[in-house]
Amino acid sequence: AGADRTGAAGEWDGTCGGAPRSEGGGCGAGNPAASGQRSGGKGGDGAAAYRPFCAAAAGALSAVLTGRGDLMRYFAKLRIASKLTVIVMGIVLLFAILSGALMLVTLTDIMRASLERRGLSVAAEVAELSSDALQTGNLFALEELIHTEKRNNDFVSYIFLLDTDGRVMAHTFTKGMPLHLRELHGEGGEEPEVLRVNTSLGQIQDIRWPIEGGALGAVRVGVSEDALRELLVSNVLKMVGITLVILLLAAILIFRLSKILTRPLYHLMERAEHISKGHFSGRAITFPTTDEIGRLANAMNDMERHLREGAQERSRLLRHIMTAQEEERKRIAMELHDESGQTLTALLFSLRAL
Repeated sequence: AGADRTGAAGEWDGTCGGAPRSEGGGCGAGNPAASGQRSGGKGGDGAAAYRPFCAAAAGALSAVLTGRGDLMRYFAKLRIASKLTVIVMGIVLLFAILSGALMLVTLTDIMRASLERRGLSVAAEVAELSSDALQTGNLFALEELIHTEKRNNDFVSYIFLLDTDGRVMAHTFTKGMPLHLRELHGEGGEEPEVLRVNTSLGQIQDIRWPIEGGALGAVRVGVSEDALRELLVSNVLKMVGITLVILLLAAILIFRLSKILTRPLYHLMERAEHISKGHFSGRAITFPTTDEIGRLANAMNDMERHLREGAQERSRLLRHIMTAQEEERKRIAMELHDESGQTLTALLFSLRAL
């Protein structure tokens, strides 16, 4: 109902967020930051002013890159189960953050729209009930009406009534009517209007509802968003708590599953270490799966069988070579023995003949 606009009013006392107004009513006069003026003169001084910032940025970037390298080295030392846990947890955490941000934005819009509808309902009710009192000039009834409505709706910050000339007929402020509050909507029209303003009281939705189409004035209702903010903070804390519990349970579950998935790899690694030391087992590794781990186990069994057969063949060849060498030595010894015997016999006969 009506146009939802963003107001530019500052504090209720007429200041602009603590800065004085200019003579023309605008904000920022006399404030160099607001009026666009810049302190400092020569360009060299400005460049010198940016040098510490550039040095700090370079140092921060170097620290980030160094920390990233250390983190990657630490991650490379982790076991596969720990790596899987870290990766999945990172994905789950990122999804939780994005989902939480989206839910927070959606919830904020929904609750703000609901608060606006409730404020419009209060304004419409006050406009309907105050019509007779305005026509009769019963100010006491108007005061009682708006105070009762404010007590019954804790999200309402203020209510006041304006006549057709813009004069305040009744209000709920205890310390007097704030300055410049009446001019927020300007002249207004025959349709309800909602104006969001930042004030010293916080974020306020100022609602203007015409009475009898504006013929008797208008109702102004200020709806505070403090309750909305408190409810959002409460929901965010609950969401964070639930997310942490889910992350903890997910971490335990993922780590257990990772251990189960990597247990066959651990057995294969132990068998490979035994094979590298020359220890062969006659028992094959069997896994009741046909996935990559099962295929790796079959390949490991085939490799071990071929290596064992190769080792056996090498041992057989070594034994054959050693046997052949022994036989050759015996043959050479026999030949030497026969030749030496014949030579000695001939020499003995020669000596006897002499």
